[in-house]
Amino acid sequence: MVVDVKELFLQPFHEVVERGKEAVANAEAGGHEPGVAKLMLKSARALEREGERALQRLQPLWDERVAQYGNSFTEAMRDKEVEKHQTLAYLLYDLDDFVEIDTFDEDRFAKVQAASKAFALNLLETIKRLRIEPPEPAPPTGLPTPTSPDPTWSEIPKLSQSPKDRDSSKPPDRALPATPQKAARHCRRPSSPDVLGAERQGVRLVSQPASPQQLRTVTTPPTTSPRISAERGYCEAGLADRRLKRSKANCQIGLESTLYKLDGFCPGAQTFKNRGPYAATKAAMEYGTNGSVARCVECEFRHSLAELELDVGRDSSGNWCKADVLYRLRFVYKSHLKVRAAHTVYYGCLFCAQQGYTVHEGDATVFTKEEQLFQHLARHPQPLPEVTGVTVHYGKVDQDNPLIEDYDLHFPNPPVPSPYPDVTVLGRLSTATTLKNHERRYGSRPLTDPDGNKDRVLQFLAGSRIVGVEFPEKWKGKWCTGWQEGVQGSFPANLVALEPPERAPEMSNSGVAATTRWAWDKRDFKDQNAGWLSFGSNETIFHISWVHQSDWCWAGMSKKGKVGIFPRSHIDPNSMRQEPGPSLPSSYGMPKTSPSGLMRKLTVNSSGS
Repeated sequence: MVVDVKELFLQPFHEVVERGKEAVANAEAGGHEPGVAKLMLKSARALEREGERALQRLQPLWDERVAQYGNSFTEAMRDKEVEKHQTLAYLLYDLDDFVEIDTFDEDRFAKVQAASKAFALNLLETIKRLRIEPPEPAPPTGLPTPTSPDPTWSEIPKLSQSPKDRDSSKPPDRALPATPQKAARHCRRPSSPDVLGAERQGVRLVSQPASPQQLRTVTTPPTTSPRISAERGYCEAGLADRRLKRSKANCQIGLESTLYKLDGFCPGAQTFKNRGPYAATKAAMEYGTNGSVARCVECEFRHSLAELELDVGRDSSGNWCKADVLYRLRFVYKSHLKVRAAHTVYYGCLFCAQQGYTVHEGDATVFTKEEQLFQHLARHPQPLPEVTGVTVHYGKVDQDNPLIEDYDLHFPNPPVPSPYPDVTVLGRLSTATTLKNHERRYGSRPLTDPDGNKDRVLQFLAGSRIVGVEFPEKWKGKWCTGWQEGVQGSFPANLVALEPPERAPEMSNSGVAATTRWAWDKRDFKDQNAGWLSFGSNETIFHISWVHQSDWCWAGMSKKGKVGIFPRSHIDPNSMRQEPGPSLPSSYGMPKTSPSGLMRKLTVNSSGS
């Protein structure tokens, strides 16, 4: 069944390519009319390219939707009548009569090429706009209508069984999971797909925690009290004060962070948090389907209206689960950034924004999928910072708790361990700030590294931080590996800017020289005053110095007398040698190298090493 529907829509493009190749072969074979053959070759190649272009765009998108929705997608497409489909089929019907030199018709080839392009564009738009919604359940009785005055959550009637009627020996399903295995048993997936996104606008970050009186949150203490490490930006007994200050500074959500660059949370998310769903959403019909959605009043963010009504009505089937974190749909609405296109959605962590810094310095501030947001929340130290309008449960919730179906998040388990390497390992490696987005665009091919692998490519947004950056030798400085959100992956080196080390090496007339194996150009970096030394490949660097020889950052001088810091990875380790080189100047000052405002100077020892 899947193959039949797929062939129905994609087979015309395969035929366009096939007919184009036939015409190319006939034109290249030549004949008694070289002028016609030349014209036919040009038209045939253009036709072949048009068909291949359509398949390159449609095939990955089709396969992605089939993997996501299965037969629901193919059945929905079976009933679709895509404009220009019949036009292309009509033109292809007898095109094989025109692929010979003596029957070639330039106008016919041009019409087929135009029809192929028009059908491909219409089909792409149809697939992108198609929403697969499950059958809508009958609306629960007693729900306030969308036209009712803005109700508060406490005014909404509770539809689930009352506490006194419940069997006290059987707690509700949502309160059961104490292990990841049990939690997974109750997981459901919201119907709206999670896809990568683009531009957002919103509100400013909140820098101070809200007072407990402002919260409707009710919490049951976790069964175990997690020990929070200093690498997460929190205090741990016995940790050096310098490392603690550095960690907090690196975790700070500043003006250059992704969340600030995208203008924070959507105003509609704030309205939902402060005034409830009826003030923040409006019912709308989903384009191309018979389903209704609850759309944000400020942007294109949307979810199934039926699913939101389950949440509003405190129905027990309105619980969802991702990364072993249970949640209600209201939390997703409160966490979204402004959406300008239905297939581009971003989310932020309300708790990191509340306190003004992330859990780990390698954490993102904006997430491109719901799964990423909940994986991030799963390792948040508990209890989470208090946020006005957000209700959080911990551990097992008593069945007679009045908020058992009226909450945002429920953490049945303690935080998961940090997936990052040990802080001492990361401390020996460099950290980078991302300059541009590196993400798979909607409907495009998967991102791959230079070896053609797509499984370990790291995707990120501009303004985020990557820790543990390394330059594998096989990629010759053009690609890096690093960690973000506890995931290690590869990415192009020109999309990030390395942050200068906390402590720069002290320059001296060391007499140590080496040859560079890869080029290093500080013009790729945003901070032109960070003290980087630029060089090409196969150049000699003199007076190489370091704090520790195993550090990622060294200092040195080029043959032109310029002094600066550079990554050790770009030096050929087998070329290290004693070579006097030109003398250092009597003094050399380095400009600022860190956001904290500390001055890093390369201090010259004029007496030599």
